[in-house]
Amino acid sequence: MILKRFHITIILSVTGIVVTAVLFALALLHLNHMFTIMVTGALLLLQTIWLISYINRINAILEKFFLALKNDDTSICYSKTGRKHVYKNLTMLLDEVTLAIGRVRIEKERQFQYLKHVMEHLEAGLIAYNQDGRIELFNRSAKRLFNGFQPLTLEQLNRIRPGFEQEMNELKPGQRKLLTLQMNTDVLQLALRKSCFRLREKEVHLVSLQDIHQELDQKELASWKKLIQVLRHEIMNTVSPISSLATTLSRIFGTKETAKSRDQITGENMQDTIEGLDIIRTRSRGLLDFLEQYRTLTRLHSPEIETLSVRNLLQNTAILYNGDGNQNRINVECSGDLTIRADRKMIEQVLINLVKNSIEAAPAKEIPLITLSSAAGNDDSVVIRVSDNGPGIPEDVLPNIFVPFYSTKVSGSGIGLSLSRQIMDLHMGKITVHSIPGKITTFSLVFPPPALQ
Repeated sequence: MILKRFHITIILSVTGIVVTAVLFALALLHLNHMFTIMVTGALLLLQTIWLISYINRINAILEKFFLALKNDDTSICYSKTGRKHVYKNLTMLLDEVTLAIGRVRIEKERQFQYLKHVMEHLEAGLIAYNQDGRIELFNRSAKRLFNGFQPLTLEQLNRIRPGFEQEMNELKPGQRKLLTLQMNTDVLQLALRKSCFRLREKEVHLVSLQDIHQELDQKELASWKKLIQVLRHEIMNTVSPISSLATTLSRIFGTKETAKSRDQITGENMQDTIEGLDIIRTRSRGLLDFLEQYRTLTRLHSPEIETLSVRNLLQNTAILYNGDGNQNRINVECSGDLTIRADRKMIEQVLINLVKNSIEAAPAKEIPLITLSSAAGNDDSVVIRVSDNGPGIPEDVLPNIFVPFYSTKVSGSGIGLSLSRQIMDLHMGKITVHSIPGKITTFSLVFPPPALQ
C-alpha cells in the first residue's frame, strides 16, 4: 500500500511536470504572453522542487531507519518526524517495524539470559571454542573445576595439563573420554564429551567436562563390596569344610601331648584318614580352580581388531549349537550386511557364553527358542541381541549378574557374564540386559561406530 501510494505520487508529479513543461514551451512560442510564460515557468519550478523535496524526505526517513537498525537503536519514533499526510503511512509502518524488531530483540535477549543462567547452573563444565582455538564460552562449573582459572584460548589450557589442547582437538564428536587432572592436592576424574556445530559460518566445538571422581569411588567401593562378598562366600565354602575335616582327622590320631601309638591306630582310622585327605585334596583343587578363574578375569589381552561380518558371526554361533541333533532352535535374524571392528575370538566367546546361558536357562520340558539378531543403531552403532524364551531373570538378581563369581546356578562359575562385560569394555562397547520373567530375556551387545573406536 505504501509503495503503491509512492508510485502513484511519483507518476502524478512527473505527469504534472511534463504537462506544465509542454504548456511552458507553447507559451514561449508567443512572447507577447509574458504572464502565461511566467506562471507556467514558476509552476514548473515549484513542481520540480516539490518532487525533489518529496524524494529527499523519503530518502532521509529511510536512511534514518536503516542507520538506526545498523546501530541497534529501536527508540526512534518516525511518525513524529513525518506528520504530514503524505509521509504519515510510511512513518507509521516504520514505527510498527521498529517495535516488532524491538520485541524480537527483547525476546532474544530474554532467551539468551535464560540459557546463560541454565549453563551457569549446570554441574558439568562447558567449554565452547571456535576453529581458531579462541574460547567463546567457559561457564561457572568449568571455572570451579580449574580453581577459578579462565583461559582465553585453548592453548592456555596446557598450563593445567601439558597436551590438554591436543587431547581436546583429537576428541571426536559424540566420543566419551576419561581424563585425569591433578589440581593442587585434588585429583579430578573428568568425563569429556564433544559436539560440533556451525554458527554464522563458523565451526564451534562444545566440550562438556564432568568430575566423576566421587561417582567412580562409590561405584568402585560398591563393586569391591560385592566382589569381597562373593570371594568370602566361595573361600569360606572351601576352607570351612577343610578346617572341620582337619580337626576331625587330628582327633583320630590324638593330640600333640597324647598322640596315639601305632598299635592304637586301626585300619578304619586309616581308611577315614585317606577319605578325609581325598576330600581335602578335592576341595583344595576347587579353590585353586576358582583362583585360576579369577586370574582369567584379570589377565585379558588387548583385542586384535579386524573387520568382521555380523551375519557370519551369528550364523557360525547358530551352527555350533544347532548341530547337536537339532535339539536347539536358534534363529538368526540379520538386518543388512552389518560389520563391526572387533577381535573375532573374543566376540565369539561372548556369543557362546550368552547362547549357552540361554540354553541352560530354558525350562527342562521346553525346547529353547533362541534368537540371534542384529540391527544398526541411530548413532551408526551396531547392536547384536541374544534373546531366549526362558524363565527370565528375577528383578532382585539383575543388579548382580555381571558381578564376578556371582551365579544362581549350582555348578556355575559366575565369570561368564563378567568376562563378557570386560570384553565389551575393551571394544569400547557395552552389554545390557532386559528381562521379563516368564516371557523373554534379551542381552544386547552394543558396538560403537568405527569412527569412535
